[in-house]
Amino acid sequence: MSSATTWKTWSIPVDIPVMRHKSCGLLNKLTQSNFDSICTKLVDWAVAVERTGDSRVLDVLVHDIFSRGVTDHVRSRLYASLCQRIIDELEGERSRWKKVDVYYLGNPVHTFETDIRLLAHKEFQTVVATDDPTVVMRSMSFAGELLVHGVILSEDLQDIVDVLFD
Repeated sequence: MSSATTWKTWSIPVDIPVMRHKSCGLLNKLTQSNFDSICTKLVDWAVAVERTGDSRVLDVLVHDIFSRGVTDHVRSRLYASLCQRIIDELEGERSRWKKVDVYYLGNPVHTFETDIRLLAHKEFQTVVATDDPTVVMRSMSFAGELLVHGVILSEDLQDIVDVLFD
């Protein structure tokens, strides 16, 4: 049995179609007035996804949230706030596991934070290739929101700006 499929006592497998259906439904309902309740449910999904250790499921969740932040420019600030809240909760979750299991490392290479940073760069390169200024502006706007909320680092945004000017 490979380490990727090894069952862990704290993990419950997440079915990608079910997760996508529920998370997209929650993202559709996200507004300023119900942000806390919807955010809590999405954070719970993110924690469940990270516990599985399945990078494919994490990639899907990150992509769904990221693409929503770019395409729904009216609520991009809410999606950036959601990403910040998810990262804060995941960091707390990792910290709690380290208290229980001193050898707990998780997968520092494949985390929500790493995925969203890499996706921001990759998606922006794709968007720039389309030569559509509206799409580029929406993508830059969301990247700026992610920077303001501390989700991506200034170095990540610098790489994106370098791609824009190239």
